[in-house]
Amino acid sequence: MTTSHIALTITGNVATLALNRPDVRNAIDDDTRVEIVAALDQVARDKTVRALVLTGKGKAFCAGGDIRSMRTRMQAPAGEVAFNGSSTATNNFNRVSREIDPLNQTTDTDYSV
Repeated sequence: MTTSHIALTITGNVATLALNRPDVRNAIDDDTRVEIVAALDQVARDKTVRALVLTGKGKAFCAGGDIRSMRTRMQAPAGEVAFNGSSTATNNFNRVSREIDPLNQTTDTDYSV
């Protein structure tokens, strides 16, 4: 899955989600949040994925929230701003961490040393 703001690749058991807005140091705006949520949902549904790598294209991993996007949201008339994907993204990260079984605990394999 490659969209305008992220790139998701799955190779073997490893999913790599790359933020793809290097021109703004991968700052996260509303569109990026939507794409992250969709990618995390896809990863959570894929039972072959054992690990998720989160990275950023370019020189920076992620500058944080996109200030321009925040300004636009703050200037919108009351009641017109209904999207805040940060809690949805957090919930999906939590879901992915529960869905991925990195130690393959569903088998009888003993990993103790």
